[in-house]
Amino acid sequence: MKQAQPTFLKRKGATKLGRLSLENYLKENVFLLTMAIIFIFLRINYLNHPLAFDEARILITIKKFLLHKAFDKNFFFHPPLYLLFVVINSLVFGFSEKTATTVSLFFSLISMFILYFLTRDIFNKQTAFWATLIYTTSPLERITGTLVKHDSLLICLLLLAYWFYFRNNFIASGIAFGLAFLTKETAILGLISIIAYAFYEKQKPKVLAQIIGFAFLTSSWWYLFVSRPQEDVSDILDMFFGITPTYGQTWFEPWYFYLAKLPLDLTIPSLGLLLIGLIVYLFIGWKRRQYLFPLIFGFCVFFFYSLSYGKPYWMTYISLPALAMIAGFGADYLINKAHQIVPAVRLPLYFFFILAIFLSLTNVYTSQEELAHKQQFFLKHANQSKEFVSSVTQTPLKDQREAGLFLKSVLTYKDRIGVVLNEPLIIWYSGIDPKKVRSIEVKNYNELEQWVKKGNETYLVFFAPHFDKKTYQSVSKTKKWKVITFGRVYVLKKL
Repeated sequence: MKQAQPTFLKRKGATKLGRLSLENYLKENVFLLTMAIIFIFLRINYLNHPLAFDEARILITIKKFLLHKAFDKNFFFHPPLYLLFVVINSLVFGFSEKTATTVSLFFSLISMFILYFLTRDIFNKQTAFWATLIYTTSPLERITGTLVKHDSLLICLLLLAYWFYFRNNFIASGIAFGLAFLTKETAILGLISIIAYAFYEKQKPKVLAQIIGFAFLTSSWWYLFVSRPQEDVSDILDMFFGITPTYGQTWFEPWYFYLAKLPLDLTIPSLGLLLIGLIVYLFIGWKRRQYLFPLIFGFCVFFFYSLSYGKPYWMTYISLPALAMIAGFGADYLINKAHQIVPAVRLPLYFFFILAIFLSLTNVYTSQEELAHKQQFFLKHANQSKEFVSSVTQTPLKDQREAGLFLKSVLTYKDRIGVVLNEPLIIWYSGIDPKKVRSIEVKNYNELEQWVKKGNETYLVFFAPHFDKKTYQSVSKTKKWKVITFGRVYVLKKL
């Protein structure tokens, strides 16, 4: 059976993809192997990064499942596909934050390969070279791609769905979109992007029906029968409109926040190539329909999140492949134009851009906290630049880590802990069995007094401003405690 050509190869003026010669095949594979080595090398140090709130919550959820075969309510906070991969990886290689991080690293690496082939199909091999290099060296990808979070798998599946689309395999594209929906709800932005592009491309209704239909068949069971639709919608509206301090107001930033931090996401040289690519789009980008796809995808992501009241720094992470393609397009166009004027300039320009990109990597953030502080340079009044804190307790993450590590050094198998709001960072770093932790959820001092009286906790953990003199008096009416302070975290040890 004759293999279908990618959609853009059927258009007037397009050329057929011939078989790669052995020399070109070897060159391409040597390049991809080199990029894979660089990709992993640039991320090795991040495998031991300090955990953030969401990462600790995911790890505790998996730990509870592995220890007790119990499904924590957080197991259903997002769709389960990413957690399933972490569980399988833990059963094979053991469970730790480092082995969990390697799952994200693996999917980020696969994304790099898919990005290369997708960009090669849409543009050409030269653009694919630059897009892969820019994606590999992106500071935001280097840290966010190794977080114990759903986003790395989401990007991998979205890129796979796009690649199938441009290969005319629309059923496989729909299934990949469905798997993306089983990874994270924000897959909707990827689906909207491909629908918008399909309308622009004047695709037949049958194509959209196949993509949407198989995406629905693959993922609908989760959203119809397992998920918590009312809470999901509530959380999204909360973040978008800033209804309560829990989500939206905690992450408030002005509309241009994501644009302002692009120099941190891409490095200055890559941002320059991105701007060149956007300018080139004004002149020739519209001449071939497929060229506009990364622009549509990137626009959908930035437009939606720029309108959102709450703006966590990692939300535009899924747009990085599109930004890399546009920047790669700009680099290839600039080098070709320069080559037409001065033929001998091609190779020097290649070396110049590659060197500039790698030299810029010496001045990037090494952790999420450093990212938050460096944003202050680009956005003076950014809330996230003041202090990287838990979105639940408004307590610095470093304080929680220190308190958790202290508890780990003193806890015995008999000890039990009471923690305000069941803060996951404290629980994870303490190393305690999550079942031995009770959440302190009370409305007043009298309830707190009764909570302590009935419990058998040997340690209590409070966060400022929840802890004051009245709090201490309430917990001390029936039991005596020694207070140990870690910044804005208060650990009470039973005497």
